[in-house]
Amino acid sequence: MNKRKPDRAEADNSGKSDAIGSLMNVLKLGYGLIVIIVICVLAYVVLRTETSLPKTDIEYDGDPSDYSYARNAPQDLGDLTAIISGDKIDDVNIELKDIDTVLPKSVAEGGNISNREVGTANARVAAKSASIVKAIIPETWRKNEKLWAAPDAKKPSLVIVIDDMGIVERASEIVADIKGPFTLAYLPYANHLDRQVEAVSNAGHELIVHMPMEPKDDAADPGDNALLANLSPEEFSRRLDWNMKRFKGYVGINNHMGSLLTERAGDMVHIMTKLKANNLLFLDSVTSSKTTAASAAKAVGVPYASRDIFLDNNKNKDAIMTQLLKAEAIAKRRGYAIAIGHPYNETLEVLREWRSTLDQRGFQLVPLSQIIFQRSEEAKLLTSKR
Repeated sequence: MNKRKPDRAEADNSGKSDAIGSLMNVLKLGYGLIVIIVICVLAYVVLRTETSLPKTDIEYDGDPSDYSYARNAPQDLGDLTAIISGDKIDDVNIELKDIDTVLPKSVAEGGNISNREVGTANARVAAKSASIVKAIIPETWRKNEKLWAAPDAKKPSLVIVIDDMGIVERASEIVADIKGPFTLAYLPYANHLDRQVEAVSNAGHELIVHMPMEPKDDAADPGDNALLANLSPEEFSRRLDWNMKRFKGYVGINNHMGSLLTERAGDMVHIMTKLKANNLLFLDSVTSSKTTAASAAKAVGVPYASRDIFLDNNKNKDAIMTQLLKAEAIAKRRGYAIAIGHPYNETLEVLREWRSTLDQRGFQLVPLSQIIFQRSEEAKLLTSKR
C-alpha cells in the first residue's frame, strides 16, 4: 500500500512542533545550568570563607542525657582557645596565652578600652547602638531580645550562655533567681518547656534553642529529632522545624554537640537558610576546630557569633572560676567575650557568686543579642572606612 505523502500544512505543523520541542529542551537545560551554577557559587563562597583553626583540636560534646549530671565532665583542657575578631571581622582562633599577638598595639599595652582600634564596640558604635536600640526593627531576634544595658564603651562586656537547659527543671528555678541577664539554651526535647522558659524570661534572661546535632562520637546521643548527616533533605527540614516550634520567645539557636554536622557546609547552609527566613541569629558553640558554621552564616547573611570559653569542662569550682577570669581577660582586650557553661550545681553556685561582684569590678553582663548587634554595627563602620 502506498503511504500518503504529508501535505504542506502538515509538514509545516510538524516542523513547528519540532522547533517548540527543541526550544523547551534548551530552556530546561538552561534552568538546570542556572541551578547548578547557583549551588556551585554558594558552595565556593562557604568553602572560601571557611574559618581556619589550626591552633586547636578541641572537640567537646556535653552530655545532657544524664539527668543528675553525675557523669564526670571531660578533664580540664588547659588553656582553651579564644576566637578573636580580626581587623576584617574575620574570626581567627588562637591560644589564650597568645592573645596579645593579634590585638592592636594600644590595647596589648593596656591602652584605654574606649579607644580600641578594632574588635569591639567603640564609642561611636555605642552611641549609634543607643539610638538604634530604640528603633522598631522587624527581625524576630530583635523582638525577643532582653532589655539591654545602655552601651558603655568603657566597660568590657561578657555573655554567659548556659547550655543543656530544660532537662533538670530545678535548674530553671535556680537560674531565675540569679541576677542576669544570662542567655539560656534550652534543649527542644525537654519536658514542660513553656513553663520553664516563661519563668526565666520573666526573670530577665534571654532564650535560644539548643539545637541537637550529630557528634563524631558514636557513643554520644544528641537526643530526639537531632539533625544528622545521613537524613534526607525532607526529614532534615522536618526535624529542624520540630525543634524550632517547641517553645517561643527565643532570639536564635546554638548547636548541641554537632562536632560532625558543623563541619558539613551544605548542612550548615540548610540551617542558616531556615534561620534567615525566620530572622534569627546563630551562636557557634565551636565543638569542632573545623566548624563551617560561621562561614555558612556569613554566606547566607545570618547574624552570628562564636563561643570563646567553655567554663566547666572541669566541674571543680576553682577551675570554673579560673575559666571565668579567662573570659574576663578576653573581654578586657577585645571588648567582649562569650563563655558557655552547663547547669551543674557547681557552675550555678560559682556564677551566682561571680555575678554579685561583676558590676563593681568594671564589667557588664549582656545578652547574646546585644553583642551580635554591636558586632554587626562595628562591621558596618569598618566597611564604610574602606
